Amino acid sequence: MAEEVLDAHEQGEAVRKWLQNNGSSILIGVAVGLAALFGYQRWQDSKLSHAGEAMLQFQQLQSAAESDPAGFEAYLGALSDSYKDTPYGALALMADAERKLQAGDNQAAVAALRQAADVGQPESVANVARLRLARALIAAGDVDEALRQLDRTSKDGFKALRAELRGDALLAKGDSDAARTAYEEALSHLDVGAMGRNIVEIKMANAGTVAAAPAAPEMPAEVAPAPETPAETTSEGASS
Repeated sequence: MAEEVLDAHEQGEAVRKWLQNNGSSILIGVAVGLAALFGYQRWQDSKLSHAGEAMLQFQQLQSAAESDPAGFEAYLGALSDSYKDTPYGALALMADAERKLQAGDNQAAVAALRQAADVGQPESVANVARLRLARALIAAGDVDEALRQLDRTSKDGFKALRAELRGDALLAKGDSDAARTAYEEALSHLDVGAMGRNIVEIKMANAGTVAAAPAAPEMPAEVAPAPETPAETTSEGASS
């Protein structure tokens, strides 16, 4: 090695001499460091308290989803505004999108999912929002925008679902070969016993069977009527 490695004794001696030469500056540094540490700790406590409040608000939103529409909207407004810097802001918007989808308002659901994808923190939450947005866009027939959202989704997570949705979008565009390739990629990220694997296998099989309609069978040529068989000459007709 270019540099000798100090043994434990030599390291201890080096530290002792350094402390003798730099003791006063260290005390100042420690004081500054402690002040920064306590300030950071207060900031961390505030951040944790903020996240805890958001979690409680989200739990209330979930409870209100079925029986208290007004309460749901109130919690949704608070979470998407005051707590959008936490994961619960985007999660609330996704919950709202789910309710709108169930009500048949696909356009409003897409708008909520777009907002969730934009504000989602951390990136994994934003990716979930983009995947749900892509699915809603495919259902709405906006396949090109769905593919753009899938391209924005991080390739590090949700690989199987991302590839499956890409296959759905490509199949909707009529590109069965590319769809089949996407489904094959999805299967490569799923274990044999993984939930949903059989659905992807069915989709891939269906994509592989998309083909042109078979040609109509040829009509047989018209058969000319057979000539009448002449009546057999009777013994009476034979006599002149």
